[in-house]
Amino acid sequence: MRKNCLFMLSIGLIFLPALSHTQQQAKYSIILNGNKAGFYEEEKLPDNTYKGYYWLNDRGRGDSLHVTWQENEAGFITELETTGCDYYKNPVAESFSMKDGLATWQNQSEKETRRQAKDAYYIPLSNIGGEITRTLLMSPDKQIDLLPYGSASIELLGTHSFTHFGTTVRYQLIAVKGMGFTPNYIWLDEQGKMFASVGDWASQILEGYEDLIPELLALQNAEESRIYDGIRETAVESPGVMLIRNVRLFEARTGKIIPKSSVLVKDGRITQVTSRKIRPPQAAKVIDGQGMTLIPGLIDMHVHFQGNFDGALHLANGVTGVRDLGNNFGLLETRKKVEKGEILGPTIERIAGLLDGKGPFAGPTPALAATEAEALAWVDTFARKGYDQVKIYSSVKPEWVPAITRKAKSYGMRVSGHIPAYMTAEQAVNAGYDEIQHMNMIFLNFYGDTIDTRSPNRFRIPAQKAASFDFNSPECKAFLKLLKDKGTVVDPTVSIFINMFTDRPGKIPVGYEAVVNRFPLTVQRYFRSGGGGLPVPDGMDETYKQSAEAFLKMVKLLYDNGIPIVAGTDNLAGFTLHLEMENYVKAGIPPNEVLKIATLGNATVLGRQSEIGSIEPGKRANLVLIDGDPTRNISDIRRVKWVLRDGLIYDPVKILNGLSIRGY
Repeated sequence: MRKNCLFMLSIGLIFLPALSHTQQQAKYSIILNGNKAGFYEEEKLPDNTYKGYYWLNDRGRGDSLHVTWQENEAGFITELETTGCDYYKNPVAESFSMKDGLATWQNQSEKETRRQAKDAYYIPLSNIGGEITRTLLMSPDKQIDLLPYGSASIELLGTHSFTHFGTTVRYQLIAVKGMGFTPNYIWLDEQGKMFASVGDWASQILEGYEDLIPELLALQNAEESRIYDGIRETAVESPGVMLIRNVRLFEARTGKIIPKSSVLVKDGRITQVTSRKIRPPQAAKVIDGQGMTLIPGLIDMHVHFQGNFDGALHLANGVTGVRDLGNNFGLLETRKKVEKGEILGPTIERIAGLLDGKGPFAGPTPALAATEAEALAWVDTFARKGYDQVKIYSSVKPEWVPAITRKAKSYGMRVSGHIPAYMTAEQAVNAGYDEIQHMNMIFLNFYGDTIDTRSPNRFRIPAQKAASFDFNSPECKAFLKLLKDKGTVVDPTVSIFINMFTDRPGKIPVGYEAVVNRFPLTVQRYFRSGGGGLPVPDGMDETYKQSAEAFLKMVKLLYDNGIPIVAGTDNLAGFTLHLEMENYVKAGIPPNEVLKIATLGNATVLGRQSEIGSIEPGKRANLVLIDGDPTRNISDIRRVKWVLRDGLIYDPVKILNGLSIRGY
């Protein structure tokens, strides 16, 4: 869930300003969605030398890294050595040295030597080692150059008092700018040492102070909101009445293009769709769509929404509606803030409660059960809070599934999810699943119910076996018939598996070549360095690549057999939905049919087809103007000119520029 090489980018940027010490030694807790998932220990040695150990367990995945480094008097790293393994257990060996003006570094993706006229701060590719906040604070102008490229600056945002077990403590919030899409926010103690780095999904905080995360995050979010207030002021309009004319209109019910169309919008609703010319109403905003295509707003069916940043990326890429498939209970309040316009974002159309069993591989959710009775009680809680769906995760006991599905459906909620360990997809469908998340779960159905799929086995086994899968086997045909007969929906999120199977060090992840140069320099580095995929055993490089092709073949087979598929991402907001759609076309589905899937098809699975998903009078004005024709070239979907959500107009270029991203 939301954890692959590209999501690790966003997690990594949280921890990128490296980890400090409060005295000679320090230990930090790593928290994922409310649950402790790891730690970081650091010790200061003589001569400005430090050593640290970072360990993360995220459902069997996670980094394990040992690092030592030395700093000069100005706080710049002069020597660094890191060993261990990355999130997917690939070996990590990274080194850096700065000696006599010569910077040399090597890691799994880079090997470079560069003459350096002045001090520059090396950003480890592993994200561990050094303390950039201290170096910035020591800099006279609070700005430093970075290696391999870029620069960073620091802004002091104020000191706040907190009560911790009856004692008053004070921490300063600072923003490190230039490292990513938005500033990295760090909390420092009164000695200027790092205390915490907190986020909606992941946090790192001095051990023993985990109780302060909600307060820190609330203050931090209030500060960060200034960025998005500025974006809203420049990038959002509310014209009341709007006319888009002379445009190619994508008719989502038929998949056809209607040329020279006009669409009239009033008070957030579509009031007229015609091929005739319309006289603009008084005070209407008029957009000439000559050479462009108007499509319904895209819907991402697999997100884990994290507020303004995700929301801005969704909107800028034409995503006007999402389904959240696992989050903390704070999402309910976030949804209200989006509806009020306090948070940039698409409409959160549906919310699923993520339910898992307790244990070492438990998912990042507050809803963990040790017994069937506890699992059913969580279903009651989801229903009481207004959730629309229950998503079952990998550590749920298979024998609990029938009771969970009955309970959920008694409340009118859908049931979907991973296939629990020691269960097959066929068994889950027969037990009441309405939908299956992730393409790997489809392939795992054919390898039996003895696999512990709580662990990374659920990735490794399909990567090693899908390449030789027999799509014409009686077992495959029988399973496809079962899905068809039951009306079971499949949520492939195929793009994350293609990257997982094919990412290699030093290569941009497949499908991101077209957008990587639009990102900030330090973010580009992580994309360009690649290497975020699964470890590939000796002799299996081609097998893993062929398995990625098999995943695409299964997408087409599902489509050909009339099994509903939905377009979802579980990854970087906005940009990845475009990639998912491109991959469906690569699989062999016609572009206009892919557009139908990502609009009216997704809306129908949501039960929102009377409100969104097509351009028809009476529906909500969720519209996207594309500078091109994605029914001919699906990649034109990236050329977003204007976005309407419920009548508000969003300028994608201004939104992206506010996040240090270039428009298309």
